[in-house]
Amino acid sequence: MEKTGNVLFLEEFREIAPYRGDDFHAAFERIKKSKTLVNWLRKSAFRKAPSVFNPFLNLAAKIYLKFKFKKIKNPDDFNLFFIKSVITPVVKKTVQEITFSGLEKLDPKKHYLYISNHRDIVIDPALTFYAFEKCNMPTSEVAFGNNLLINDLISDIMRSNKGLVVKRGQSPREQLHSTIILSKWIWYTLNTHDSVWLAQREGRAKNGDDTTNPALVKMLYLSQRKGGLEFSDFINKLNIVPLVISYELDPCDRLKARELCRRDTTGKYKKRKNEDFLNMIHGITIFRGRVHIAFGEALKGTWTDHNDVANALDAFIQTNYKLWSSNYAAYDILHSTNKYSSKYDAEYKDAFVKRFDRLSQEVKAYAYAAYAKPVENAEKYQQQ
Repeated sequence: MEKTGNVLFLEEFREIAPYRGDDFHAAFERIKKSKTLVNWLRKSAFRKAPSVFNPFLNLAAKIYLKFKFKKIKNPDDFNLFFIKSVITPVVKKTVQEITFSGLEKLDPKKHYLYISNHRDIVIDPALTFYAFEKCNMPTSEVAFGNNLLINDLISDIMRSNKGLVVKRGQSPREQLHSTIILSKWIWYTLNTHDSVWLAQREGRAKNGDDTTNPALVKMLYLSQRKGGLEFSDFINKLNIVPLVISYELDPCDRLKARELCRRDTTGKYKKRKNEDFLNMIHGITIFRGRVHIAFGEALKGTWTDHNDVANALDAFIQTNYKLWSSNYAAYDILHSTNKYSSKYDAEYKDAFVKRFDRLSQEVKAYAYAAYAKPVENAEKYQQQ
């Protein structure tokens, strides 16, 4: 066990934990010296510049990075820099309007386990960070799959920015061991120094159905397997806060629809090389219309089992998903009805339909179904 800052860093967590102390400083030095980052910055800022100027422009990029990074001393500094210099410009370019609700009911001095619906690989937690900063709430650690660590630079950036690694693609025995370590880290973190953000399920809800995998709750309780708290007491002490992010438009909607259609018609779908990275870029750069993020209150009560907790999360997420005109239009198109015609006008519907012009009729059905699903879920709870 070595001390890094104010956190006792346990050796078994080294491969998954966000960088802190010496690990953060070493990673940050690598980031500052990264040729990949310099080249990316130069290409972004000077797209049309002749290649003969590249050496001079690279030097300018290095000087710019040195200036921008000079005040960053720790992960919190880097996190704030990331929100203001990366996330905020993305919001300005790709979001028409973003609103929040529920954060005013949370205590900034407490640590929470945020469990969110999951539609976008990067933007879901990024916009949650944006909400935290705008509402003067501390940010949290963010759990993400190791499939996103496609190179050393992205790994350093994510883990220096409160990224918590979730290991996947292992043998059953290795996966169980990694899951236990993850569970212990989350419990340790919540009780020592930070909040944690988790998606309600592995993988994005490509079909628009925001349901919690009960196995996620089972995973959390693994930290108590050797005689810890009783299940109900444990859940109450986690301070689980459900949150739901509602996008008017999904930048990856057509990609998701094609994947789902191919999987259903052929029985399989093999990802292309660098597909996760391409989805990341697509999600970051394409317009998404309006966005709302709703935060619930920490779950408290008597909990029977993991299904009980998953159901409570679903009840909040599915009844607090903000339904946009796109959702209502898709529902009416999918079900051949005018039930929700008062929620959109003809011009909006025509533009929405045109969005999917290049898709086959078969694939279009999957796209409409994904947008319609939140309406169907809300109706389900209204009928109860």
